[in-house]
Amino acid sequence: MAKTASEILKGLSLKVKNITKDEAKSFDFLLDEIPMRIIRRTLLGKDISNSPLKKLSPNYIKARKKMDLGSDAKPAKSNLTLTGEMLSSIEGKRSGSLFTFFFSNSFSSDKARWAKEGGRPFFGLSETDKKGLTTKISSIFRQILRDNFKG
Repeated sequence: MAKTASEILKGLSLKVKNITKDEAKSFDFLLDEIPMRIIRRTLLGKDISNSPLKKLSPNYIKARKKMDLGSDAKPAKSNLTLTGEMLSSIEGKRSGSLFTFFFSNSFSSDKARWAKEGGRPFFGLSETDKKGLTTKISSIFRQILRDNFKG
Protein backbone atom coordinates (compact mmCIF):
# COMPACT_ATOMS: atom_id res chain seq x y z
CA MET A 1 0.00 0.00 0.00
CA ALA A 2 1.28 3.48 -0.89
CA LYS A 3 2.17 5.91 1.86
CA THR A 4 -0.16 8.83 2.46
CA ALA A 5 1.09 12.40 2.09
CA SER A 6 1.01 12.90 5.87
CA GLU A 7 3.08 9.72 6.40
CA ILE A 8 5.64 10.94 3.85
CA LEU A 9 5.81 14.37 5.53
CA LYS A 10 6.10 12.80 8.98
CA GLY A 11 8.99 10.61 7.77
CA LEU A 12 10.67 13.57 6.08
CA SER A 13 10.28 15.72 9.21
CA LEU A 14 11.87 12.99 11.35
CA LYS A 15 14.73 12.61 8.87
CA VAL A 16 15.41 16.37 8.90
CA LYS A 17 15.30 16.44 12.73
CA ASN A 18 17.85 13.61 12.89
CA ILE A 19 20.09 15.32 10.33
CA THR A 20 20.03 18.51 12.41
CA LYS A 21 21.18 16.63 15.51
CA ASP A 22 23.71 14.38 13.80
CA GLU A 23 25.18 16.83 11.32
CA ALA A 24 25.53 19.91 13.56
CA LYS A 25 29.11 18.84 14.21
CA SER A 26 29.80 19.34 10.49
CA PHE A 27 29.70 23.04 11.27
CA ASP A 28 32.21 22.95 14.14
CA PHE A 29 34.76 24.51 11.77
CA LEU A 30 32.92 27.78 12.55
CA LEU A 31 34.35 27.66 16.08
CA ASP A 32 37.79 28.39 14.57
CA GLU A 33 36.76 30.11 11.34
CA ILE A 34 34.73 32.98 12.82
CA PRO A 35 37.34 34.12 15.39
CA MET A 36 40.04 33.75 12.73
CA ARG A 37 38.10 36.03 10.35
CA ILE A 38 37.55 38.64 13.08
CA ILE A 39 41.22 38.55 14.10
CA ARG A 40 42.57 38.68 10.54
CA ARG A 41 40.36 41.62 9.53
CA THR A 42 41.15 43.51 12.76
CA LEU A 43 44.90 42.98 12.35
CA LEU A 44 44.52 44.59 8.92
CA GLY A 45 43.03 47.62 10.68
CA LYS A 46 39.47 47.08 9.37
CA ASP A 47 36.16 47.25 11.25
CA ILE A 48 33.05 45.12 10.71
CA SER A 49 32.08 47.18 7.67
CA ASN A 50 35.60 46.67 6.21
CA SER A 51 36.35 50.36 6.71
CA PRO A 52 39.58 51.45 8.37
CA LEU A 53 39.39 51.49 12.15
CA LYS A 54 39.18 55.01 13.60
CA LYS A 55 42.62 56.62 13.68
CA LEU A 56 44.53 56.85 16.94
CA SER A 57 44.91 60.27 18.52
CA PRO A 58 48.34 61.95 18.24
CA ASN A 59 48.76 61.83 22.04
CA TYR A 60 48.00 58.10 22.14
CA ILE A 61 50.44 57.45 19.28
CA LYS A 62 53.11 59.31 21.26
CA ALA A 63 52.33 57.23 24.37
CA ARG A 64 52.39 53.96 22.37
CA LYS A 65 55.88 54.76 21.09
CA LYS A 66 57.08 54.46 24.69
CA MET A 67 55.21 51.19 25.38
CA ASP A 68 56.27 47.59 25.04
CA LEU A 69 53.83 46.68 22.26
CA GLY A 70 52.64 43.23 21.23
CA SER A 71 54.18 41.67 18.12
CA ASP A 72 51.26 42.72 15.89
CA ALA A 73 51.08 46.29 17.20
CA LYS A 74 52.59 49.38 15.63
CA PRO A 75 52.57 52.73 17.45
CA ALA A 76 50.50 54.62 14.85
CA LYS A 77 48.29 51.82 13.52
CA SER A 78 44.83 51.19 14.90
CA ASN A 79 44.37 47.41 14.88
CA LEU A 80 43.39 46.80 18.52
CA THR A 81 46.56 44.91 19.36
CA LEU A 82 48.30 46.85 22.09
CA THR A 83 49.17 43.52 23.74
CA GLY A 84 47.29 41.02 21.58
CA GLU A 85 45.42 39.65 24.60
CA MET A 86 41.93 40.80 23.60
CA LEU A 87 41.93 39.27 20.11
CA SER A 88 43.53 36.04 21.31
CA SER A 89 40.79 35.62 23.91
CA ILE A 90 37.97 35.26 21.36
CA GLU A 91 36.36 31.84 21.80
CA GLY A 92 33.34 30.01 20.54
CA LYS A 93 31.15 27.16 21.69
CA ARG A 94 28.35 25.13 20.16
CA SER A 95 25.26 23.93 21.97
CA GLY A 96 23.22 21.80 19.58
CA SER A 97 23.00 23.94 16.47
CA LEU A 98 23.55 27.26 18.29
CA PHE A 99 26.99 28.87 18.07
CA THR A 100 28.06 31.55 20.53
CA PHE A 101 31.22 33.66 20.37
CA PHE A 102 32.60 35.58 23.32
CA PHE A 103 35.74 36.73 25.12
CA SER A 104 37.25 34.28 27.57
CA ASN A 105 37.77 36.92 30.25
CA SER A 106 35.92 40.00 31.44
CA PHE A 107 38.87 42.37 30.90
CA SER A 108 38.99 41.51 27.19
CA SER A 109 35.23 41.84 26.99
CA ASP A 110 35.48 45.29 28.57
CA LYS A 111 38.23 46.30 26.13
CA ALA A 112 36.06 45.20 23.21
CA ARG A 113 33.15 47.25 24.55
CA TRP A 114 35.44 50.28 24.94
CA ALA A 115 36.70 49.80 21.38
CA LYS A 116 33.15 49.76 20.07
CA GLU A 117 32.13 52.78 22.13
CA GLY A 118 35.27 54.57 20.91
CA GLY A 119 34.28 54.13 17.27
CA ARG A 120 36.22 50.92 16.52
CA PRO A 121 33.56 48.18 16.16
CA PHE A 122 35.28 44.93 15.22
CA PHE A 123 33.55 42.04 17.01
CA GLY A 124 31.23 40.73 14.35
CA LEU A 125 31.18 39.57 10.75
CA SER A 126 31.64 41.86 7.78
CA GLU A 127 29.59 41.36 4.63
CA THR A 128 32.68 39.76 3.05
CA ASP A 129 32.94 37.37 6.01
CA LYS A 130 29.24 36.50 5.74
CA LYS A 131 29.51 35.78 2.01
CA GLY A 132 32.53 33.53 2.50
CA LEU A 133 30.88 31.62 5.33
CA THR A 134 27.60 31.34 3.40
CA THR A 135 29.46 29.69 0.53
CA LYS A 136 31.14 27.17 2.87
CA ILE A 137 27.92 26.44 4.80
CA SER A 138 25.89 26.03 1.60
CA SER A 139 28.42 23.50 0.33
CA ILE A 140 28.11 21.49 3.55
CA PHE A 141 24.30 21.59 3.39
CA ARG A 142 24.33 20.37 -0.22
CA GLN A 143 26.57 17.46 0.79
CA ILE A 144 24.33 16.58 3.76
CA LEU A 145 21.26 16.62 1.52
CA ARG A 146 23.00 14.45 -1.12
CA ASP A 147 24.08 11.97 1.55
CA ASN A 148 20.68 11.74 3.25
CA PHE A 149 18.17 12.10 0.43
CA LYS A 150 19.52 9.75 -2.23
CA GLY A 151 17.31 8.61 -5.00
